[in-house]
Amino acid sequence: MIRRLWFRLAAGLVVLLVLVLVIAFHPRSSGTAKSAGSQPSPVPTSTGPAPDPAPPTASLSISSTPTRSTPTPISRSAGPPVSPKPAPSTPAPTTATATASPTAVPNAPVGSYPSWLPFRTTMKVGCVKSNCENNYHGYWAIDFETLDNKPGAPVYAAGAGRVRIASQGSGNCGGPGTVENALIVEHGNGVESVYVHLHDFAVVPGTWVTPSTVIGHVGTSGYTDPCPDYHLHYEVRINGVSVNPGALKACHGTSVVSYPYALGYADWNAVPPQEYAGGTLDPKGRTLYSDGVGCG
Repeated sequence: MIRRLWFRLAAGLVVLLVLVLVIAFHPRSSGTAKSAGSQPSPVPTSTGPAPDPAPPTASLSISSTPTRSTPTPISRSAGPPVSPKPAPSTPAPTTATATASPTAVPNAPVGSYPSWLPFRTTMKVGCVKSNCENNYHGYWAIDFETLDNKPGAPVYAAGAGRVRIASQGSGNCGGPGTVENALIVEHGNGVESVYVHLHDFAVVPGTWVTPSTVIGHVGTSGYTDPCPDYHLHYEVRINGVSVNPGALKACHGTSVVSYPYALGYADWNAVPPQEYAGGTLDPKGRTLYSDGVGCG
């Protein structure tokens, strides 16, 4: 009985204590509930509701994220203009094909008229058209003779154009009709310069050459009379017909001169030729030379 009374008394005290606590803290329960999430200790809950405006700072930080996201649309807008840029690069092949197109058109002007001496050494004028005995050529062509009758003097293109090999062989000093090393430079509009009796070729077919390009070397391949006669047979042809080659320029130091005028003649065919007589050089020949094309 004593134990039961003791338990009832203890239970009553507990219930009474709970009621007292509920009555004591009931008016502040709503404030403590909000501050309970942010403040663990019950003591600052009375001041907790005042600093509770901290959550708005969280909302500001969220609203600030859109301002950071604005650069991404800018970078995206800058992106698409990059992709269309390959489109303007498409005209580049057009310009490349445009430079190659003149070779496809037979008479298109692709170079310059042959107007420079085709060598950079001292040589003499041989047979031209009819200035030699027996009308040696009978058509327009200039034989530029070496002074030492030896091969190897460099031959240059007389004008800009593309190379075509006319004939090729290894024999020297053959009879009439034998194969000679002959090279042609196509200057466009049907104009060609022809280089015959070459010792060898320094360029391959299709090469673009200028008056500064070595295209071969003086030789005696093919038919030459007498044999050996190391010289350059030079022609200018228009639509396949040999024509008067006209004046040829040369540099004498920093000055430009024109042959045959520099020799005192107005026409190549009027220049006294250098000919071989019994294997010796005829002193009547007139010398001419070129230092290059830099002065012009």
